Amino acid sequence: MSGGRITRGKLLLASGKARAATDEAAAPHPVRPSPADVRAMRAAVAAVPPSRQELLALLAALRKPAESGRFREAAFTGIARVRERIRTAEARVRQVGHSNARQELLVYLAALDGIFTVLADVGRSTDPYRAARLHAQAVALEARARSAYQTVAPWLGAGARAATP
Repeated sequence: MSGGRITRGKLLLASGKARAATDEAAAPHPVRPSPADVRAMRAAVAAVPPSRQELLALLAALRKPAESGRFREAAFTGIARVRERIRTAEARVRQVGHSNARQELLVYLAALDGIFTVLADVGRSTDPYRAARLHAQAVALEARARSAYQTVAPWLGAGARAATP
């Protein structure tokens, strides 16, 4: 009668399945943003990308490091401008009603800000080991940003593609 006997493994497996079913049933249903909230989020994201001129200036500053091997002040200024745009967009998104799209957009913007923070940290250091650790952080932040973007992109529509990390 070993087939009808309840073993510790079967008990744990059954309790795990029951817990998973309970968690799934208790999981909150996705909250859809209102059309006005979607428009507000689109407007916030549209303000993030720098102009072509600003982007070219930032890239030029990043290409030419100072004699010490660190970034020039112009690079830090460009990074600070982009981070300010991201934080402004984040503040505007926080004013939008609560929804899953809002949460994912906040995760996306926080990850973008983190990427630019890491970029500034890379520019302050000449230590190759620290640069490797910072690169790993940037890669993890990029993965988080891409994941959040893929979730929120259908809500934001075609206009959001320009802000892809």
